[in-house]
Amino acid sequence: MDKIVTISITIILVLISLIALMLFFFFHFKKTKNSFTNSFLENEEKNKKYIEFLQKQIEKLRKNYKSSLEKLYGYKFYEIEKEIEKDLKIDLDNYKNEKIMEIDHQVNQHKNEMAKTIILNAIESNCLKVTNETSTGYILLNDENIKAKFIGKKGKNINFFKKTTKVDVMIEKEPYISLSCPNPIRKQIAINTIKHMIKSDAFDENAITNIYKKERAKLLISFDEIGEQYVNKLKLKKINENLYTYIGRLQYRSSYSQNVLEHCYETAIIARKIAKQLKLNEDLATMCGFFHDIGKSIDYDYDYDYDHVTQGIELAKKYHLPKEVVTAIAHHHDQIFPNAYVIITKVSDAISAGRKGARTISEIGYKQAKIAEDICKKNLCVSGVYTISGTNFLKIIIIPKRNYFNRLAELKFDLLNTLKKNKNFTESNVEIIFSNIKEKKINS
Repeated sequence: MDKIVTISITIILVLISLIALMLFFFFHFKKTKNSFTNSFLENEEKNKKYIEFLQKQIEKLRKNYKSSLEKLYGYKFYEIEKEIEKDLKIDLDNYKNEKIMEIDHQVNQHKNEMAKTIILNAIESNCLKVTNETSTGYILLNDENIKAKFIGKKGKNINFFKKTTKVDVMIEKEPYISLSCPNPIRKQIAINTIKHMIKSDAFDENAITNIYKKERAKLLISFDEIGEQYVNKLKLKKINENLYTYIGRLQYRSSYSQNVLEHCYETAIIARKIAKQLKLNEDLATMCGFFHDIGKSIDYDYDYDYDHVTQGIELAKKYHLPKEVVTAIAHHHDQIFPNAYVIITKVSDAISAGRKGARTISEIGYKQAKIAEDICKKNLCVSGVYTISGTNFLKIIIIPKRNYFNRLAELKFDLLNTLKKNKNFTESNVEIIFSNIKEKKINS
C-alpha cells in the first residue's frame, strides 16, 4: 500500500515539473518573438528611409547629369534623347537593310541555281526528234513516161490537177515531180493523190476528181486518229473528243520550219518536268503546254498574220478546257504572268522553239524571205516565186513568164537591183535561180 502511494506521488511531481517547464518555454518564446518583430519593423522602417534617400540622390545626380549634358551640347535633354533615338533608328535601319540585301542576294543566287537546274533537267530529259516542214514536196518517179501522162494533151491533166488541188506543180528534168503550196494540208493531199494516180495508172480528169476526194477524206479522218494518239501519249484526262481533229491538223502545220504538233508535244513534256520540280499540278501544266498553240489549227488559208491566240482561246472555251489553259493561251506571248502555269508555258515554249536544231528557219529569215517574194512578184516578167532561207543566205527560185525565157540574164539583173534597194539584201547573201519549167514543155 505504501509502495503504491509513493509511485503515485512521484508521477504527480513529474507531471507538475513538465507543465512548469512548458509554461516557461511558452512565455520565453513569446517574449523573444515580440522582441524579434519589433526589431524587424524597426529595420524595415530604416531600410525604407534609406531607399528614399538613395532615390533622392539618384534623382539629384540625374538632374546634374542632364544639366551637364545640356551645357556641353547646347541642347535641351529631351532634344538630345530624340537625336540619340534618331541615330539608333538610322543604325538599326541600315543594319536591317544590309541584312535584307544579304539575304536577298543569297535567295537570288539560290533561285538562279534552282531555275537553271529545273530547266536543264527538263531539257535533258526531253531530247525529242524535231520534224522540219517545208512548203515543197517531191515525188520520185521510176518511169519517165509518167510525166507525159500526168501533163496530158496540151497540159490538160496537169492544169486540171492544179485547179482541183490548188497546188503548184513543177515538172523538172530530174526523175521527180515537185509540188509547192504554203498550206501543208493541201500539199499532203496533193502528194497522196499523185501517188494514188501513179499506182492506179489513172491520170484523166475523172480519176483526178475521184482520187482527190478519197485522199482528202482519208486525211481528214486521220486528224482524229493523230489527235487521240497524242492525247493518250500525254495521258491527258477529260479532253473533249472534238478537239482531236484540231490537234491532228497541227501535224501539217509548221512555224519557222518547226512542226507545230511536235513543238506542242515537246512544250507539254518540258512543262510537266518543270511543274514536277516545283511541286505544282503536273497534268494542268502539261495541258497548258500542249494546247498553247491550238489556235494555229484554225488557220485554213495559212495566213501568217493569223491571230492564233484569239482562235485558241475560243477553242479552249468552246470545249471546256480548264481556265488555267485559257489563261496560258492568252498570255504565252505576253509579259503578263497571272499565274505560275503561264510562266511555265512561256518558258517551255521558248525552250522548245529555241533549242538547237528545232527551227531551221529563224523568224528574221522568214520575214526576209517574205519581203523578197513580195518584191519579186511585182515584176511583170515573173510568174511564180519560191524562196529557200538559210542562216546567211536567201535562195530565190523564179518562174518567169513564157515570153521572157530568152531574157533571163536581163530579168536577173533587174530583180537584183530592185532587191538591193532594200537594206536587207545584197548580191553576197541573195541568189536568184530560174526554174526549168517551160510552157512549151507542157504543151508538147
